[in-house]
Amino acid sequence: MEYRIVEHTSDVGLEVEAPTLPALFERAGAAFSDIVFGLSSIEAREATAWEVDGDDLGGLMVAYLSEVLYRFEVEERVFCRYDVGSASDTHLSVQAWGERFESGRHHVLEPVKAVTWHQLEVVHRDGQWHARVILDL
Repeated sequence: MEYRIVEHTSDVGLEVEAPTLPALFERAGAAFSDIVFGLSSIEAREATAWEVDGDDLGGLMVAYLSEVLYRFEVEERVFCRYDVGSASDTHLSVQAWGERFESGRHHVLEPVKAVTWHQLEVVHRDGQWHARVILDL
């Protein structure tokens, strides 16, 4: 999984690219999990499915990653693999694999407070999908 970390004052950002829109969201989810928890510490023990809506692609990305954060904060779930079954400009169907957070095995590397709209970008150019998302720490 490839992504770039975007340096930002007191925040952290991620940039991903992919050949398809579903793959872009899958890679963004994995990058988020890697930045926050480290993917190598998470096992794909259980699948969880959800759907997300947004007003546009940027809003969809914010809603999607905010849902990943919500599932950690409220349900204590961490994920290492994401499969997007369908994606449009305003809707995603997601199935994610992971497990319950265990403080002895998992560590919060970057405590994220929110997924922001600041410098948000989700675009298709040069035959690839690109996304940039800034996370509020």
